[in-house]
Parts: sequence; C-alpha cells; structure tokens
Amino acid sequence: DLSFAIYKRSHAEGPWVPFQYYSASCEKTYGKPQRHYLRPGEDEQVAFCTDEFSDISPLSGGNVAFSTLEGRPSAYNFDGSPALQEWVTVTDLLISLNRLNTFGDDIFKDPKV
Repeated sequence: DLSFAIYKRSHAEGPWVPFQYYSASCEKTYGKPQRHYLRPGEDEQVAFCTDEFSDISPLSGGNVAFSTLEGRPSAYNFDGSPALQEWVTVTDLLISLNRLNTFGDDIFKDPKV
C-alpha cells in the first residue's frame, strides 16, 4: 500500500507538525488508528490517518484533497476556537513518501518488481 504523510509549519522555522496521514496500514506504519473524527473534548490539533489515496490508482495526475476542519467538533464555531485557527495556519507543507506502490506490489504481489 501507498503510505505518505503531510506535515505543516505554522511559523517560519517552526517545528514540523503532523497534519494528515494516508495509509492502508495506519497503525503499523504510523502508530495511529484510522479515524476521521474527534469527540468533543479531544485535542483538535491532531492529525488523522485514513486509507484514502493509498491504492495504486490513479497512476498519474491524481489529486489529494482533505478538509482541515472536517471531523473536528469546534469546526462549527471556528471563530471562537483559537486551537482550530492555529491548526489551519500553515506557512510550509512537507510531504513524506513512506511506502510507494509499484505494479509489482499490486499485480504480482512482489515488492521487488
């Protein structure tokens, strides 16, 4: 499966913070459960992990889109949530490709092909 992570910085020279994880094996690859929402009271500045975009298609020209607020309880009170305002503040993005699909992986079940 394809696994990649998106990290963000909120301030120039600030630390890289996990923003979103993609993997069919979230727990194994990133140590994160696969989830798409938070319960009220949970830390809203936490990256989700999803299996979306983790297969071999499209082969090229694909897009990855995600909502920075979806699944976060304070999204409906964004103006009153400094935590979410900070969460969506981004100066830089870093995409880390951790596991890549190849035809060998998908068709022949052989990662060496």
